[in-house]
Amino acid sequence: MQGQATFFVTFSSTQFDYPIKRFVDETYRLYGVLEIGLQNADYLANDKYSIADIATFTWASPCPNYCSSSSADATETEACSGCTGITTEKFPKLTAWAKRIQERPAVKKGLAVPNQMPIWQYLYCTEPQPDLQKKLEDGKRKYQEAVAALEKG
Repeated sequence: MQGQATFFVTFSSTQFDYPIKRFVDETYRLYGVLEIGLQNADYLANDKYSIADIATFTWASPCPNYCSSSSADATETEACSGCTGITTEKFPKLTAWAKRIQERPAVKKGLAVPNQMPIWQYLYCTEPQPDLQKKLEDGKRKYQEAVAALEKG
């Protein structure tokens, strides 16, 4: 769902209110499911790091370098997903889970592998990029406009 949210908020050439709201809301719902599952466990399959964590991490984890390098009001616990403005700040267990995984040596090594895909550079940049903050602000604005349009009927 997070991938669809990113597409409709950031990359779609035409703004569609319904899919923006649907996929952003669904991403938050799924974050909530993960939050519940992590209430009494450090990892998705109880207390052991497993393929469940590996498979879920890249889709359900925040992109810490994005926030820390380009968002003036980002805090240590704040996390966001790409250019959509979706945060995990209301999901402390999910945020802690992602941070635990990000601290693993093999994950650090994997995330450090360069990739020439432009979206990857946006999501995991280590240096501030001038257009990144604008993309984040545009994404948040599009989501707010989509919600307002749908609420009007």
